[in-house]
Formats: sequence, C-alpha cells, structure tokens
Amino acid sequence: MPFSDTKHGSGSSERLITRKQWDHIYERWIKRAVESYRPTPLTCKRSPARPGNFIKGIIGDIATSELVIADLTGGRPNVYYELGIRHALRTGSIIITQHLSALPSDLAGYFAFEYAYSEKDYEYESSFNAFETSLHKTIKALEDSEEPSDSPVSDFLGLRHQLLERTAAEEKAEFRWLIETIGEALANNYQVCDEIYRAALGKTKVEFTTFPFIDLFPLEVLYTRIFSVPWRILKPENLDALARLLTAERRKLAMYQRVFDQITLGPRDSNAMATAFTAMSDMVAGGRKRFEKEWRKVLGARFELKLKWGSKNARPKPTQKKGKAKR
Repeated sequence: MPFSDTKHGSGSSERLITRKQWDHIYERWIKRAVESYRPTPLTCKRSPARPGNFIKGIIGDIATSELVIADLTGGRPNVYYELGIRHALRTGSIIITQHLSALPSDLAGYFAFEYAYSEKDYEYESSFNAFETSLHKTIKALEDSEEPSDSPVSDFLGLRHQLLERTAAEEKAEFRWLIETIGEALANNYQVCDEIYRAALGKTKVEFTTFPFIDLFPLEVLYTRIFSVPWRILKPENLDALARLLTAERRKLAMYQRVFDQITLGPRDSNAMATAFTAMSDMVAGGRKRFEKEWRKVLGARFELKLKWGSKNARPKPTQKKGKAKR
C-alpha cells in the first residue's frame, strides 16, 4: 500500500487519501482484520519505508511472508512493481482496492475484492465489518485451495515453483529426521559400550539400561536409506564424506562387540579382559570425539548432533595385577 498522499478515482469521484489516512487504514483496518482471523492465528506486519533504497527491505518481506495483502488503490506504479515481484517469487497474495473497476482485468479475476473506506461515525463500523468479512473469506479461500493460483504468473508456471519449494521442504525434513535418528542410534550404542566396559571390570554393580548388545541394525537400515536417495540439500562430496564417516563408526562398534564376545566366551583372565576393554573403550571414546568434529565439518551448523557417553559416573580406571598375565 502507498506511504504517501494518493489520489484515486476520476472526475467528480476523485478522492485524496492522505498519508495519515493510509496509516489508519493499515493499523485499524488491515492489521485488525488480519489478526482477528480464526482458527489460524496470523500476525500482520507492514514493510517499513526505510530511507534510501527502501525497496530492498520490502522485497525481503515479500519473499518470506506466507501471505501478502496488496492495496492497489490509486494505481501507484511502485505497488504494482512490488506485487509483480511477489507473483514471480511465490503464491499467497490478496489484492484489495477501493475501486475494483480501476483494477486491470488480468488481476481482477484472482483473490481480489473491493472495500469502501469511511471515516464517518455512522458508517465506520459497518464499513469495517464488511471489509473484515471479505478479507476473512478470501484468506479462507486461499487456505482451502489445493492449487492457490493468484496471478497469471502462477497460471503460466503451473505452480511449478510452489511445488518445488514444497518438495524441497519435505526433503529437508526427512533428511533431518534420518540424521537425528542416526544420532540417537549412535548415542545408544556408545552408552552400551560404556556399560559393558564397567560391567567387565566388575568394580561396581552395573544396571544395564538395555540388553548389553551393540545394535547395528538401526544404523544399517538408516544408512541404506540415507545413501539410496540423491539428496539435493548436500553437495555430493559432503554425502561421500558422511558415508565414509558412518562406515568407519559402524566398523568400530562391530569390532567392540566382537572383542566383548571373545572375552566373555573365552578364558576369563581379569588382566587380559581389562587391558582389552581399556584399549577398545579408549578407541571408541577417542573416535567419538573425532566423529563429532568430522560430523560438524560435513553437515555444518544446520544439523547439530550431541552425543553423550551415557553414564553420569566417570569410567573407573582398570586395575592391573602384578605379574604376567596368563595366556
């Protein structure tokens, strides 16, 4: 909507809307009507007129807002220009005007309606109520439409840009879920490693949070899924690095389980068992730190993975008996 005095209409019906009146129309009509819409709560914001090249800030709001309301009263070229930018970027626009007949025919057939603004006491509330009702009906029509084409641009593109945007959002959500689930599976396995280590030392009684078994199945399933899809949100070289990282981690956990099986099924020499598990636990703990560092390097700050060692107690140090270990 305009920021300055604007004339609209022609001949005897020509009327001047002052800047102060535009501020009132926004604050007491548009904003009030938008934020009274239900059941979806909406927040209304007017792009500020910044000094200098103020169009830069307006374009940012145009590009990121779910809904844009453009008041074309007076036919200001800059308002039409901003609406054209919105039509090129995304759907979700409503056109309002105090003279529907002055609206170009190629725009009047979309989500557009006329309103009658009045400051007269006896007309004010009824005029606002009519405006509010029309705006609510138009917003609901946009929400209920499966393909909300709101301009000749979206007609021409066949909503292609909207579908691409939706597909990209769904892809990112699935990738994030896979990454977070992999993180959970790794954290659970790290906790099992810690509990197995403390139980093998026999210094304290350990209550296992789960069966003492390193479960690689979730990692293998998630690994297969994440690397069977050509994700577009990561560069190919980052995906390759992620694959190498997870493969190395899986091998370490599998080796830990194998050592545990051999020790528990073989001779129970406490020194040999403590030495083996010390080496394995240090390898997993050190690998965990390296893994977190490489993870941040590959995925960046967008996908944060916080792995915990599991036990709140510090790992006890193994005690070595004097003399040679039995072989």
